[in-house]
Amino acid sequence: MAWKRGQLWQNADFLKLWAGETVSLFGTAITDLALPLTAVLVLQASASQVAFLSTASYLPYLLFPLFVGLWVDQTRRKPLMIGAHFGRALLVSTIPLLALVGYLKIELLFGITFLVGALTVIFNLAYRAYFPGLVSREHLLEGNSKLEVSNSMAAIGGPGLAGWLIGLLSAPFTLLLDAFSYLVAGFAQLAIHRAEPQPPKLAKTQSLRSKLSEGFRVIFGNPSLRNIMFEAGTYNACSQVITPLFLVYAARDLGFEAWLLGLIFSIGSLGALVGSLGADALSRKIGLGKGIVVSMVIACVPMLAVAFVGGDKLAAAVILGVTFLLNGTGLGLSNIYCASYRQAVIPNRVLGRCLASYSLVGMGALSVGSLVAGVLEPLLGLRLLLLIGAILIALAPLWVIFSPVPRINKLPELKETPPVPVA
Repeated sequence: MAWKRGQLWQNADFLKLWAGETVSLFGTAITDLALPLTAVLVLQASASQVAFLSTASYLPYLLFPLFVGLWVDQTRRKPLMIGAHFGRALLVSTIPLLALVGYLKIELLFGITFLVGALTVIFNLAYRAYFPGLVSREHLLEGNSKLEVSNSMAAIGGPGLAGWLIGLLSAPFTLLLDAFSYLVAGFAQLAIHRAEPQPPKLAKTQSLRSKLSEGFRVIFGNPSLRNIMFEAGTYNACSQVITPLFLVYAARDLGFEAWLLGLIFSIGSLGALVGSLGADALSRKIGLGKGIVVSMVIACVPMLAVAFVGGDKLAAAVILGVTFLLNGTGLGLSNIYCASYRQAVIPNRVLGRCLASYSLVGMGALSVGSLVAGVLEPLLGLRLLLLIGAILIALAPLWVIFSPVPRINKLPELKETPPVPVA
């Protein structure tokens, strides 16, 4: 079937999903600033408590994805997505209400953040498994590009909007807008008319261990999927080492003000927008596999500059602006390419578990990286650890360079395969 570019503009159900998720992404971008500021400004949280708050949001990616992935493969995905949206709306709205009556405590904030993170795991896995059935394989790249545009726009505009709203409403009450965004997204998905078939039942003779591990077996049986997963894990772990250390280094040693740091990160988000808009053209020109490799090199190698930049403040800001622009562009491209490739080649019957396995490695690495940074920084020092993280992140594309990935020309035709036997 020929791919007619822009055809998703006529897909009403996709437009409902896209509109709802765009609103939700802006709400999440607001919460990313409002939640830690609620801890700092309302609860006088320490730096370590703010770090633990971040850990609480990522910890569900280490604990639950394999079980959630199995659940996603055994039931309809849309009800899980809607339930996760409405559940998060309820949880987030309790924070300003508790603050209003004076019962908000840091322990409660940890718990609410953890539960929101758990529902986010459910939503993300169900949503990524549901998406290929909504848009069809030949439109995966176009659909993921449109969603990445929304993600980039939220990353660009969300922090500035959040800062203005926090000044207007206060940090905890700004969270009500995120709760509202979850409701909007949930009702938008309720309005989708496309019928979703009930997934086939898994064999009763297959053990729970075998069912949970089948996602890993499918991924490891495909060298391209396996190495893309390892690249993502390496990048995410190293980024969680680099980011907090870079913030300290830039503010303390380079003398960067908060507005300048915000500008540099916004430039990175602008790069992601550029990448998402150019993903289709690049993949058609050089092929999907080479597009994956090029995007990862653009995202990773320039990060070496973070460890070496110094001296004149203006020159350092320019270098870092270019660095984060390239990094964002590469991430925008690779997010689209890798998501589309996974959704195209993984059989639907095991898609939830494969995405869960990928999430366990890719997203779970975020928790590992932040833990490593906290433990090793007092031992090695900020600059040395920043250098190690930058070198490792620059080497991350080797996972895909020395793999079958560069030989992928386009999204392959999907052939359903029988369960992969346990070795």
